[in-house]
Amino acid sequence: MMAVTSARPSHTSRVFARRMSLSAKTTGGTTGGGWLGDDRLFAVSAVTLAVLACAVPVIVRSAVGLLAVESTTPIEWVPETFPPRVAYDAFTREFESGDVVVASWPGCRVGEPAVERFVAAATGPDAPCDAAGREWFESAVSGSQALERLRGALVGPAEQTCVVVAFTRAGLVDRRRATAWIRDTLRDTAGVAAADLHLAGPVIDNVAVDHASAETLRVYGGPAALIIFALTWWSLRSFRYALLVFLLSLVCVGLCFTSLAVWGDRMNPVLIVMPLLVLTLGVSGGIHLVNYLVEARAHGPAAGTAWRAIRLGWLPCALSAGTTALGLASLVVSELEPIRVFGFHAAGGVLATLAVLFLVVPGVFARWPVEGGGDADSGAGRTVRFASFTIRRAGPIIALSVAAMAAAAVGVPGIRASVAIDTLFTPETSVIRDYRWLESHIGPLAPVEVVLRFDADSDVRPAERVDIVREVEAALGGIPDVTGVMSAAMFLPDLDGGSGTRTAARKALVARRLESNLAAMADLRVVRTVADGQLWRVTARTSALAGIDYGDFLGTVRARIEPVISAHGGAARG
Repeated sequence: MMAVTSARPSHTSRVFARRMSLSAKTTGGTTGGGWLGDDRLFAVSAVTLAVLACAVPVIVRSAVGLLAVESTTPIEWVPETFPPRVAYDAFTREFESGDVVVASWPGCRVGEPAVERFVAAATGPDAPCDAAGREWFESAVSGSQALERLRGALVGPAEQTCVVVAFTRAGLVDRRRATAWIRDTLRDTAGVAAADLHLAGPVIDNVAVDHASAETLRVYGGPAALIIFALTWWSLRSFRYALLVFLLSLVCVGLCFTSLAVWGDRMNPVLIVMPLLVLTLGVSGGIHLVNYLVEARAHGPAAGTAWRAIRLGWLPCALSAGTTALGLASLVVSELEPIRVFGFHAAGGVLATLAVLFLVVPGVFARWPVEGGGDADSGAGRTVRFASFTIRRAGPIIALSVAAMAAAAVGVPGIRASVAIDTLFTPETSVIRDYRWLESHIGPLAPVEVVLRFDADSDVRPAERVDIVREVEAALGGIPDVTGVMSAAMFLPDLDGGSGTRTAARKALVARRLESNLAAMADLRVVRTVADGQLWRVTARTSALAGIDYGDFLGTVRARIEPVISAHGGAARG
């Protein structure tokens, strides 16, 4: 809050007055000079304001352009060299996109003509694409094929089925329009009401997060900014300077968006908090700076007021903004892109506000100062009493703070970061309701992919590979959280475990047919022949709403599968 003078100055005012007197002597007394007088400071302010005014159109275009672009997806948050991402990218290259939309509705059953009409619209010659002509969808399939084999995967009880639409990279970039096309087309082809159409999957998760982030900024951004302005006005007791500080800080928020555009970074959910953070820190620094100017005006000659305030205020203001910027910049070492981008640009925004405030506010104050008045003890009484109380009881306050920190530290090991859909939204939101409906009518929606690689020179014959895949299926099916497993083996006839001549002949026949029909397995995207071998895919499904710790879950998967691989020779047999 702005300090003012009185007939009987407080101890703080007397100390500040002595500092101002010393500052006046070191800067040339009433000449106000130093090397930069008040007139020159005002000229610097005018030039800075003119530059900022010219930059406003660029700032606005940058902000609008960034907010209109889809946010990054979680898989893009980690470096391309991160081992799980390397494995995921390899899987999507060889098999199919993991970015899908699962859609269904009451009456979406096997053989329903509306399902086939939608698949034809999504994959035919008139399939939707972006402005550059790149198709949005890699594939669109339903559960009409292999009915008995697919129960629990794409087909639920009573032959309730769904449509699974896999997205291309172009579709992901334009996912908001692409998912809107899916909704509109399904409503047209199936005649289903919007409330009865249920969509889920990773792409829907991303769209929901994008929408929630943008809606949060739209709904709460304006009121929060008004509260910040009101508090600035209350602190400075001057509408003119509250507006000046607020607008300068707001421009620096815009500079953060310009910085994002220049560096080629995209919006992400974490960046939603950056505008209000930079705005809050900016007006906080502005309040401190204006307070130094008012005190300098009240305790020294009128000439040179701005320069004296700069001499006294630059270090504490710089330390305040600098330490904050340093803390934000430390986030740059994170491997997660949203954290790294947030730390870099927020730190730049904080430093930009410091520079802009010092370039503009002192010069403006030198031309149009705020006159102090009233009683200092009444104006700053609460602050002085609080400071005195804190100083007198410093020991107990420190002890209590340390105890609170120790108590809080006990819970740190229990903190778990998650981007699972059930941790991002409340149970009442539409996206969670859709997941719940789909999982109750179709089956679990979260896929866990296991890929078995056989080297090109492996002596494991195709028939034995099928046996291995069946054993992996059984191992996955035995995990409590797994419901439904799909692989190439499910499209082949089951062979009994007998050892008679008839069984051996059947196995030999299946082996010959299998070797000659691996191309058909490749079309089903369950087997893929690559340059250095052959890949066999096994897909298990779990509930997206079960609150599963996937780190522990994948550990269980490996523990179940490794004995199967070892029993068949493991790496020694390729």
